[in-house]
Amino acid sequence: MPSSGRATLVIRLPDRVRRRAKLLALPVAAAIVVPATIARQLSGFCTGAVIATIVLVPVFFYVYRARIIVTPTEIGKAGLLGRVRTRSRAELDSVARATLPPPPRGDGRPVHNVFLLDRSGQRVMRFTSSPYAPGDLDRVVDELGLPVSTLPGIVTAKQLHERYPKILPWAERRPFVAGLTLIAATFVIIAVVVTAAGGGRHGP
Repeated sequence: MPSSGRATLVIRLPDRVRRRAKLLALPVAAAIVVPATIARQLSGFCTGAVIATIVLVPVFFYVYRARIIVTPTEIGKAGLLGRVRTRSRAELDSVARATLPPPPRGDGRPVHNVFLLDRSGQRVMRFTSSPYAPGDLDRVVDELGLPVSTLPGIVTAKQLHERYPKILPWAERRPFVAGLTLIAATFVIIAVVVTAAGGGRHGP
C-alpha cells in the first residue's frame, strides 16, 4: 500500500478483462505446445507446457492484481507482482486526456488515455481504457481535482506527440517498426521452443 495512509479510491480491472484473459489462455497455450509436441512428442509437450505456463502465469497475476490507488497525498498503481508504484500528488500539475485509434490486436474499440503530467509536461503516470473501464478513469480524474485538457475526437499517435511531445513511448510513435520487432521476437521464441523440444533426438 502507499506510505501515506488509507486509500480514498481503489480501482481494479473490470470483469471483462479477466474473462478475456481466460478465453485467450487456451489458444496461446496451444500455439506454444502444439509445435513442440509435433517436434518431440511427450518431451516436447512437457517443454511446451512449461513455457506456456511461464508465459501465461504473469498475465493472470496482472489481471487479478493490477489496480489504481489514490490517497490524500499519493497516487499509485500496482502491476504484475502487486507491488504498488507511487508518486506524490504534489508532483502532478495537470491531466491530459486523448482517445487513440484501436490497436491492431485489440477488440476494435478506440482506447481512451489519461496522462498525469508534471509542470514540465512530462508524463508521470498513464492509465487507459484498455484495460480499465472509462468510468473508473473518470473517477480517478475527479478524485485528483487537477486541470484537465481533453483532445477532441480520435487522434493519432503523431498528433498526440505533436501536442504533448513528452508523453508517448517510442513504440507508439513508430508502430510499424515496433510491430516488425515483435513479429521477429515471436518467431525466435517459437524456434527456441522447437529446437529445445527436438534437441534430444538422435538418428533417423
